[in-house]
Amino acid sequence: MRSGKKNFNIKLRIFLFVVAALWLQAPLCSKVAASEIDTLIKAAESGDANAQETLGEMYHKGIGMPAIYGEAFKWYLKAAQNGNLLAHYFLSELYEKGQGVPKDYSAAESWQLKGGELMTPLADLYMQSKFRREETPPPQVAEAIKKYKDLSEKGSEIAQIILGDFYRSAKEPAEAEKYYRKAVEKNNTLAQIKLGKLLYFGDSGAIKDLNGALGWFSKAAEQGNEMAQVILGDIYIKGLGPSDALKWYAKAAEQGNTVAYLRLGYLYADGDGVKKDYQEALNWFQKAASQGNAQGIVRIGDMYRKGEGVKRDVDEAMKWYVTAAEKGDIKTQFYLGTLYMQGLVVKKNAAEAMRWYKMAADKGDMKSIVHIGNLYRDGEGVKHDMAEALKWYRTAADKGDVDTQYYLGHIHLYGTGVGRNYPEAEKWFKKAAANGSDAARKRLYEMEQQGLLN
Repeated sequence: MRSGKKNFNIKLRIFLFVVAALWLQAPLCSKVAASEIDTLIKAAESGDANAQETLGEMYHKGIGMPAIYGEAFKWYLKAAQNGNLLAHYFLSELYEKGQGVPKDYSAAESWQLKGGELMTPLADLYMQSKFRREETPPPQVAEAIKKYKDLSEKGSEIAQIILGDFYRSAKEPAEAEKYYRKAVEKNNTLAQIKLGKLLYFGDSGAIKDLNGALGWFSKAAEQGNEMAQVILGDIYIKGLGPSDALKWYAKAAEQGNTVAYLRLGYLYADGDGVKKDYQEALNWFQKAASQGNAQGIVRIGDMYRKGEGVKRDVDEAMKWYVTAAEKGDIKTQFYLGTLYMQGLVVKKNAAEAMRWYKMAADKGDMKSIVHIGNLYRDGEGVKHDMAEALKWYRTAADKGDVDTQYYLGHIHLYGTGVGRNYPEAEKWFKKAAANGSDAARKRLYEMEQQGLLN
């Protein structure tokens, strides 16, 4: 590998965390909220290259989920195929270290070379993107922008798209649109999609233009871009016409698009724009499941549990749920915990509930964290341990769960399971009140009237 790779490494690593923070709206750390992961996964599955690359990094480094190199490789490859330059570098790293793929130095070198032309100015630009709202950008940003503008003038579509992305992040929609339009003049489908999104959602202050957005999505879709085809399907299903939605989802499905498989499954399961057909729905969900999609796997489990299109079979349903949960699907892990906790469908088993809740809690799932606290408090599936319960409750409360904040205030006010502690009660009621809890405000008022506040 090239001798300059070490410095390149450092620059890219800084770049990654900035991009990930932009995506998740918070600094990337070892604990990421389940809702943020779900949002990221949905964006990645819909074909967004930046989300795919960020998800790859999370699997690569075990950020918010277990490190799974095979999954990291899968998402990096999708991102690279969709034009994400940073993914080229990380594919290079996986091949170099033999993580998730057999060690292959020539493949490592090839992927690094593919992304190398623009990576240095790209890193320079995003390393300093946190300063993008300052009136006078730092010299590094100005220099990176200049490099990209020079490349844009030479006709680089990638540079034009990157500049469009940068100005969109900087909330300068006119500049973003200008650079996207430069790339769409060359019939670049990625730029067509990005310009369509800018106009459709009114991103970064852009003026919404539904017809204009549909025009750009259609241009990309008609050229066979599966992400644009799914986007068009999503737009049509929201009111412009389910039959047109079916047409575009089918086109994307012909290319093996997992999201299109799911959308078609739901259309047939719900009878939305088509005659309800559980067998056809099952067929599409099975296609999604065959690609490892957890949502498709769960939906098959639902169909067996309800007897939709198949003979009702709870044991078969549970097999599908367990498969999805073992693949790391947080919602299914929580769902299995709840099934075992409440004895729904399966025999009640608090210890098994705890196992699934802990899997989801390890990924930051708030509801699972609270349920684990409840199990320790009630001594179900584990020995009663109020100190351990409080640890879990505080974890949820520190993450902003208003109900748990109120509950901690309540038990410290009345000494329920713990010693009375008015300062501690006041602290948690204030946190809950700041998060909108009227009940917490009422308790604070009552404490004030009784002279219990500090």
